[in-house]
Formats: sequence, C-alpha cells, structure tokens
Amino acid sequence: MELTRALTTIENARMEWNAARLKFSILSGKAMEEGAESGGGRSQAKSLFANQSFVQLCKLGLALTWPLALVASLAFAALLVILSQHH
Repeated sequence: MELTRALTTIENARMEWNAARLKFSILSGKAMEEGAESGGGRSQAKSLFANQSFVQLCKLGLALTWPLALVASLAFAALLVILSQHH
C-alpha cells in the first residue's frame, strides 16, 4: 500500500513537472542554450541586478521593503493603543 502511494506521488510530480516545462521553457534548458548561442558567450538569463553596486542594491532593497515596515509599525502602534485602552 505504501509503495502504491509513493508511486502515485512520483507519477503526479512527473506530470506536474512536464506541465511546468511546457509553460516555462527555462525548465527544459532550451532558453539557456539559445541564450548561449545568440549572446556570444554572455547569457541572456543573467540577473537584471548583476551590474548594480552593493549600495545600489541596498537602496533598492530599502525602497522595496519600507512600505512593509511602515504597515507593520502602524499595526504594532494600533495594537499598543488597543491594549492600553483595556487597562
């Protein structure tokens, strides 16, 4: 019974992998091969942030996370206000 469950799990994973390969060509390795052929040794799959300095990456990280920090701070402040009113 356990073997049947394990084989079913493997078969389901294989089917999902094949479906994902049809949707995303990078999973099959074709995009990497095409990038190497047309890029002249430079892969097109390189990260957009590869040419950024550490300071620029820190600024980008701050720009992306400050709204989350602001919302968390406001939620914490609201929680403190609610708790202080109960006492």
